[in-house]
Amino acid sequence: MANPAKNSPVAEQVTAMLSSDTNPVALKCAGVALTAADSKGGVMRWQNPEDSAIVITRVVLDVTSKTGAACTLDVGVARSGNISSDNLIDGLDVGAAAGPFDNIADKGVNGKERQRLDAKGGTTDYVTASKATGATGGLAGNAYIFYYQV
Repeated sequence: MANPAKNSPVAEQVTAMLSSDTNPVALKCAGVALTAADSKGGVMRWQNPEDSAIVITRVVLDVTSKTGAACTLDVGVARSGNISSDNLIDGLDVGAAAGPFDNIADKGVNGKERQRLDAKGGTTDYVTASKATGATGGLAGNAYIFYYQV
């Protein structure tokens, strides 16, 4: 998957957040391209790169192109990259409009504002985005996963 553009508005906001001298915890952000793929974990999969557990504080989906037909997505922590989970974002409608969405304002029924992820190689060390309903054709954008090590 391609890396998101470094000069995108979301990337600029991330840089501003990370340069704060008042934040004693190192907040990190990983960017992953969204893919139009209907398989479990097909839209996006990201494995924790850290050798320790992390807490995910926010997942932003910057959808730049909506799907061509009705479609909802689930985003959550998972045991592998090919499993669907909805404990961060549940049933996000990406067929109606493009735009930025996150697990705070757009979490749905099962979504939560924070999730713990095991260290790389642990039992639950992936974040995945998957088609919940419909079809993902035409979907484009990037996911930004904000986290800190624990």
